[in-house]
Amino acid sequence: MDYGSGAWFAKTQIRLISALKYPDRVCGITFKMSYRQSKHVSKLLTAINQPFPALESLELHCSRSIGLQSPPPFLTAQTHLRSLKFVGTINVFYRLLPYITSLVDLTLLHYTSLISPGDTLLLFHLQGLSSLRRLGVKTGPGEMIVGLGERKDVILPTLISFSFAGHIDLLDLLMAGLTAPSLQELRISLYDFRAISPPTNLTSFIFNSGRRVFSAQISASGHGINLVMSAHSHSTNDPPFKIIASKMCSVLLMADLFSETLATVDDVFLASPFSLEGLPTSSPDSFPSYKLFTPFRGAKVLRVSPGLEPKVGKALSPDLLPALEEIELNATTPLCAPIRIDEKEMVSALEPFKRFVDARQQAGHP
Repeated sequence: MDYGSGAWFAKTQIRLISALKYPDRVCGITFKMSYRQSKHVSKLLTAINQPFPALESLELHCSRSIGLQSPPPFLTAQTHLRSLKFVGTINVFYRLLPYITSLVDLTLLHYTSLISPGDTLLLFHLQGLSSLRRLGVKTGPGEMIVGLGERKDVILPTLISFSFAGHIDLLDLLMAGLTAPSLQELRISLYDFRAISPPTNLTSFIFNSGRRVFSAQISASGHGINLVMSAHSHSTNDPPFKIIASKMCSVLLMADLFSETLATVDDVFLASPFSLEGLPTSSPDSFPSYKLFTPFRGAKVLRVSPGLEPKVGKALSPDLLPALEEIELNATTPLCAPIRIDEKEMVSALEPFKRFVDARQQAGHP
């Protein structure tokens, strides 16, 4: 039942009430509490406030002007809800928690202009969801943080995927005291156009996970820098671990967020597209491209996608990447077929690196 457009017209409300006469056939509901009221709204809420034996997924849009009653309608009778997408304020969401303890997937979209200290305790309140495996949190741009809130230790033992889009400050506060031993994927998308120093809680979480990041794949365009970092899986019982950060506005922000993590990376892959000049906060003369390599001081292998040789060769200097042992040109991802090049193209690809190789040899680092 997809009613995401809201209760705007009486005719539609009547049809929806009629459809709810068959509750055992409803397995998914998308419902929007609208701004406009009518004589049928109370009938609609009465019709939907009943058990739905087959219901597994719910998408609920709750505007600030409408709010939810307590206890919330059409949730109190549910015991097998697996997936919830909630659009509204965190305080209203907290009222739903006693009725959604069986959740496996949870997505929260919080589009208010102000974030209160209570919002930073979101993960602490989610500890009652004992089956939660996938969590997504998204806030709107222009958010403000009021106070730091109270730090509490949080354990989410079954969580395998956590994605966040919003303010750097809020992300760091959410990560305070978090332990997620089963986490396999951390996705981050930040709106801020500024660097911070340092994101201590995020850094501590990555370090305390006990999984060393060994490879990093980077691409860059006018939309920002995308970074994918992967950790080793030492055994079949040890789950993979991946950090995906997208749309970062600068290399400085990337370095601030992941300075300690990037220092342990062995393998760096520069993927296409790659244009630092097109970043939202950069101009051709404002940021030397060689600074891209400074966070990777432990890198032993540098892989370069086809077509990026002139840019990368120009940016390299002998004092960068001191641990570097190998440069791989014409590199592709494991899912892509290698690109064949002839002898002339090979010479052209090698030429930009001649200065760097010669300088390394003269310095005693072949």
